[in-house]
Amino acid sequence: MLFHAACPQPPDQPGANADCRLGAVGVNLHNAEVEEFWQPEDGNAYYNAIRYDPADATGAPKAAAPYYALLLFAELAQGADGLRPLAAGGGAGAPDVSAWQVDDGPERRVFLVNKTDRPVGVDVRLGTPLAWVHRLTPHDPAGAGRTLDAPEVRLDGRAVAADGTWPGLRPRVERARRGRLRVELAPGEAAAVRTGRAGGG
Repeated sequence: MLFHAACPQPPDQPGANADCRLGAVGVNLHNAEVEEFWQPEDGNAYYNAIRYDPADATGAPKAAAPYYALLLFAELAQGADGLRPLAAGGGAGAPDVSAWQVDDGPERRVFLVNKTDRPVGVDVRLGTPLAWVHRLTPHDPAGAGRTLDAPEVRLDGRAVAADGTWPGLRPRVERARRGRLRVELAPGEAAAVRTGRAGGG
C-alpha cells in the first residue's frame, strides 16, 4: 500500500507513472472498531496498526501486522531516492510479485511482495556478491499454518516487545550465484534485498 501510495500505477495506463513523479508524500492511518465507531468492545478493525485494549481480558495494546509493514518501510524505504516499480521482480517472470526499488547512497534496495497464497521464487540481479535480506513473514502463533490470514507478522523473525520497544533489524547475509540471488517467498511474505553495502547491519 505504501509503495502504491508513493508511486501510483494506473492499471489502465501501464508505465504512465514509471518515474514516480506523482504520489503521496505521507499517509495517516487511523485505528477503528470492526463495525461500530466509538465502541471499543466491538474489537479491532483488520487494518489497525496497533491492537488497542478494548477489554481487560485482551491485555495491553500491541503491534499488529500493518505496524510491521510500516516499520519495514520506515527503516528501509523512507528517505531513500529513486523509487521506481520493477517488472515482476526485475524481469524474473513472477507476475504475482509486486516489486519496487529505491537507492540510498551506494546502497540499492529491492522490495518484493508475494501477493499470492502459494510460494513464489524470484531472481534478483545483483551488482555485488553479497546481499542482506530482510523478511516480513506471516506468523501464526497457534501453529495452524495460516498465511494470508495469519493474525501476526514477524520482521526478520523478530517481534515488538510487550513494552513497545523494537529490538532492531536482523537481516540474513546471502551470496549471489552468477550475479543473481534467488529469493524464495512464502505465501504473503515480503522481502527487502539490500546490495552495495560496505558491511552488514
